[in-house]
Amino acid sequence: MMKRLPDLSDRPLLRIGEVAHFFSVSPKIVYEWYNSGMLKGIKHKGAIKISRASVIDFITKNDVRRDKRS
Repeated sequence: MMKRLPDLSDRPLLRIGEVAHFFSVSPKIVYEWYNSGMLKGIKHKGAIKISRASVIDFITKNDVRRDKRS
């Protein structure tokens, strides 16, 4: 079972903008993460979709904290 993250869609593939919004970064950063292999996804009809599982793996491996104020 996939980890539940309240601000992240349950869909298996996410748009670049959704991932950028989730991490509070620009889409350019998400493209960089994708191009460097830090995030996995697919390219379909010219659009990149990021794997939700890859986002969760990224959070786990990098000990990412979305809200630094807590």
